[in-house]
Amino acid sequence: MPSTISQNPAEKEKCQKDFQKFKAHFTECMICAREGADVHHWITRGAGGGDDPDNLVSLCREHHNLVHQLGRETFSVLYLNTINTYRIYNGLERIGDDEE
Repeated sequence: MPSTISQNPAEKEKCQKDFQKFKAHFTECMICAREGADVHHWITRGAGGGDDPDNLVSLCREHHNLVHQLGRETFSVLYLNTINTYRIYNGLERIGDDEE
């Protein structure tokens, strides 16, 4: 399950470093493999989602806009299996399983 935003300065710094590593490593969309992907927080920061890799998804601009237009629930129906297949193949944890 994605972690929440930490108030501990050391944990915040670690999450920021993890975020930067994720952004540098995952440069393609997890759905269509288009390069130049944005990093999307699966659980938004406003809802308490953190910057750790378990809460991050790389999406091209088209899919990033789509997740915001459709909402996470509808977007998940369409794309969550594809995203999780990509994540597992690349050594990351699955996302979204505990949100039913």
